[in-house]
Amino acid sequence: MADIRTMRPSGLHAGELVASVIPGWIHGRLVFAEALLVALAVPMAPPAAAWAQDSGAQNASSPTSGISTGGHQTSTGTGLTDLDIEQLMNIEVRVTSASKTEESLSSAPAAIFVLTGDDIRRGGFASIPEALRMVPGLTVTQINSHLWTVSSRGFNGFPNEKLLVLIDGRAAYDPLYGGVFWDVQDVPLESIDRIEIIRGAGGTLWGANAVNGVINIMTKDARAMQGLSVFTSAGHDEGYSTSVGYGGKLGATTSYRIYGKASYWYPFVTSAGAELYNAWNNSLGGARMDWKPTERDGLTFEGQGYSGRERDTETVTTLTSSAVTPLSIVMKGGDILGRWNHTFTNRSSSNLTAYSDWTSRSDIFFGFERRNTCDVELQHNFRMSKRQLLTWGADFRTSSDRTVETFQDSFQPSSRRQFLESGFAQYEFVLVPDRLRVIGGAKFENTTLGNLDIQPQVRAVWSPTTTQYVWGAVSRSVRIPTRNEHDNFLVSGILPGSPPTFFIFVGNAKLKPERQVAYELGYRYQPTKRLSFDTAIFYNSYSDLIYPDFVNLTRFTNANPPFIGLAIPFTNLLRAQTHGLEFSTKWEAARFWILSAALTENRGTGISRISMPRHQANIQSRVDLPLRFEFDSALYYYDAHTISYPVGVTFVEHTTNRVDVGLSWHPRPEWTLSVWGHNLQSAHHEEDGSLYFETGQVRRTVVFKMSWQSAQEHRPR
Repeated sequence: MADIRTMRPSGLHAGELVASVIPGWIHGRLVFAEALLVALAVPMAPPAAAWAQDSGAQNASSPTSGISTGGHQTSTGTGLTDLDIEQLMNIEVRVTSASKTEESLSSAPAAIFVLTGDDIRRGGFASIPEALRMVPGLTVTQINSHLWTVSSRGFNGFPNEKLLVLIDGRAAYDPLYGGVFWDVQDVPLESIDRIEIIRGAGGTLWGANAVNGVINIMTKDARAMQGLSVFTSAGHDEGYSTSVGYGGKLGATTSYRIYGKASYWYPFVTSAGAELYNAWNNSLGGARMDWKPTERDGLTFEGQGYSGRERDTETVTTLTSSAVTPLSIVMKGGDILGRWNHTFTNRSSSNLTAYSDWTSRSDIFFGFERRNTCDVELQHNFRMSKRQLLTWGADFRTSSDRTVETFQDSFQPSSRRQFLESGFAQYEFVLVPDRLRVIGGAKFENTTLGNLDIQPQVRAVWSPTTTQYVWGAVSRSVRIPTRNEHDNFLVSGILPGSPPTFFIFVGNAKLKPERQVAYELGYRYQPTKRLSFDTAIFYNSYSDLIYPDFVNLTRFTNANPPFIGLAIPFTNLLRAQTHGLEFSTKWEAARFWILSAALTENRGTGISRISMPRHQANIQSRVDLPLRFEFDSALYYYDAHTISYPVGVTFVEHTTNRVDVGLSWHPRPEWTLSVWGHNLQSAHHEEDGSLYFETGQVRRTVVFKMSWQSAQEHRPR
């Protein structure tokens, strides 16, 4: 076969088109039945006074990490079910992602939403993308059993290169293709403390590629998950998952936790109900240690490794044909991370984070990628006076990849090391105490493929009353070209004939970063202790968007073997804008019942509208029943929309409704038994149409869940 690199036309560069196992269902049912019999065989839980006593002991030793409940603090998801719904409504949520310093959620100067560990548990979710459906402003769709699209404020697609995802400070963004492979972000859900989601530009604090949002996933301190724990689920037509963990102490100042997880997920089906070739499995293991050697120092060390395999069906192009071929995807990886928090004085503190991450992924569409990343980041907070706060930091990252040439996919060079050096500074000034504060800052970032970029922002928060907050922001962010757009040589399709004609997408070494200017305005209001509202409107202007130039393509002829090539370069040729509204509310309808809802309206021009529903809504209901039962339900809605590709292919996505209903029971402090119905509205439905993947349809499922924790976190009344 001819060397595909010899087919490259002169002056063109590489680019992209777009980018264990648990036994069967019967075993899952038996596990659930056995757990139920054991729970019924033991004595009933102690009286309420004993529950309160146990709970107090638990909270007294819990670390503080983000939620304040008046006179004491408790880790998110730890001890929350000791509180009744009225107390839950009065919890003051503290966040760090909006300005990289701890502050009240209600006064944060950004469109930020928090998912707590309890939100995830009571949603009955099986993965992080599923839980993100609750967030206003996010569009979440499932392509097949293991591929997801998660986007914010337009530009929905796979992969999404305008959304930055962090896990305990470690970036999950892939610089080869851009975006996130959610199938390998398989964090055990029970270990998640909270997820802070910022919709909108975050470049000043978080750097390049945080254009339309930041998803910051934070796991629990090891002190919050002591003892032995087992979490398992068995789903008819969904799959099986089990995770086991054990936490302990090394002396009075050190806590640790080790864990393992194994999952197997069933494939999607066709519109006729036949199974497709896209099942997958994954296994992982890890550990975390939290050490507090002094009152002023806290250290965290964590690491994990994973290995999995996926089946898929993708279009494969050769010199003579283009065919749909089944394939196996092998994915492996791991990471280690260390963090040191130090308090110098009551006015000065610092945070030093370092991590190393390695991944390996092999399939036909994405080729072969082996990547190693190392990162060191420093942040320092200095309160200059009661009204002035200076936050500054620096980050250095190096990431090297190695690829393997195939007929379809060829990177030149085959391996590349990329560097990132950045520094940021943010100054906050309180103009009127408890009423008005202004924040200004900028990040200076130099990257291998993006050169030096400046990402500034100005934000302000005004509180006319103690229950109302108005905030506004103007900011600028950039998206760095991926290696796929910069260095790749991608054979995408073939037209029959003699000789055959190939579509060949080539990169461009002269690409500039995409640029965005964002304008935001938000309002939060809590008229009573039982009712709150949160609204944000936005307008984003994009320039230098990277896209294939189908007009200025180059036609060339290859003699041996004979074929005709249509070389389509990537260029900075498009502009677009998006605007919209995001609204969410929470209401305590009764002492035992909480309702929450969200509405999103998205509008835009150009490629921002691809696969973007104009109307989105969701509503969740949480009811605490007698005898320690919980009844939870949710509806997620996306309106019909059209996906139009420039090659003349169009998909029509019909209106999507997803209904989930679950019943949970806590017979004893250690036990939680649940049964969930997912996608109850139809036998199966499609969520995302794709030009490159056999998408299939999501099935209606019934899932049984069981958890047992020797040091129980969730203690129902």
